[in-house]
Amino acid sequence: MPAWRPPLENLNEIPPYPYDLIDMDYLVVNESTNPLYEKDARTGIIFMSRGCPFGCAFCAADKVHGKKMRFKSLDRVLSELEQLMESYGVNTITIIDDLFGADKDYFYGFFRKIDERGLTFRLAVPAGLSISVFNEDMIDVLVEHGLRAVYFPLESGSPYVQTHIIKKRVDLEKAVRLITHARRKGLFTGINIVLGSPGETRDMILETYQFIKQLPVDGIAFFSAYPYPATEMTGILLQRGTITEDDLLNIWDTSTQGFKQRPYDTEEISGQELSELIYDFNIELNFFNNYNMRIENYPGVEIKLDKIIRRYPFHVVALACRAKCYHATGRLKEAREDVAALVNLIRENSDSRKLYERYEGWVRDALSFHEFSRAGAKQGE
Repeated sequence: MPAWRPPLENLNEIPPYPYDLIDMDYLVVNESTNPLYEKDARTGIIFMSRGCPFGCAFCAADKVHGKKMRFKSLDRVLSELEQLMESYGVNTITIIDDLFGADKDYFYGFFRKIDERGLTFRLAVPAGLSISVFNEDMIDVLVEHGLRAVYFPLESGSPYVQTHIIKKRVDLEKAVRLITHARRKGLFTGINIVLGSPGETRDMILETYQFIKQLPVDGIAFFSAYPYPATEMTGILLQRGTITEDDLLNIWDTSTQGFKQRPYDTEEISGQELSELIYDFNIELNFFNNYNMRIENYPGVEIKLDKIIRRYPFHVVALACRAKCYHATGRLKEAREDVAALVNLIRENSDSRKLYERYEGWVRDALSFHEFSRAGAKQGE
């Protein structure tokens, strides 16, 4: 057997999924890639294509699936989709393509067949909508067919980083246009940001911060630049001597540290400083100074806060922001309950206490409507 094989050309050759070997009742309820928490969601996953021609410096998609785009036949995709809906009660379809929408004829043909068969479902595209690929008309089609939330993989707000470092080459003016359009269509709208690539200075990171803080987005997913196998970025790090081949074996063991913190320093910024900077950006722009908070669209904030609190019950920052939303919209009982839960967590949970101590000023400002902002929370007053 050769050490390397070319990517599979005919995706229809992939055997049907053996759903009978999977606990589908558990899977469809607990699949969690949708940006929104929807209590009644039963989610099924499909992929329609493989490949990505862009070759971004930090991404391994083209190494895994090749640069050439290949597509399943639409009949095969529709058959899989109907099986999920009919056999497992799926009402939400998640499309996990690396570059969904790359072929416009295929894209529009898929939704024509959906309409012909009278299929209705909610739609999620967790990998995001490529700014290079999508336009307003395509977004409209997705909204008409059940899309409620979208992320755009912006990655950086610095033109220099876009062109010379991550090599994604996003048109930032078009990005603003599509983000604004998605918001106008009523979508929960977010962006992905990757920080800390080799060559990216602190000033470049702050340029991205200044750009994204003005965007009308509901959420921002921050990531540290991670050295995935065979990427251009990993090659640069090895060439620089920032990491060694032996280091990579430990870095790729994500069982202990995951992907959130960059486990090495670059010439431009240490891993620890990058981690702290990203966390501070996250707390400011996703919580206290989130766009919806600034324009007082409190119901728009609650959607995201509800999901975070369910996933991270210790998150006193999310509780403080939700309490502010509840109070501003007249839900005083719920606001008091969140404040009480927050105080209890600060007393009894070390993670909550650390979070509170780091962002105490912002927490107190958020709860200015409550005696908490004047009392000593650590004493439970």
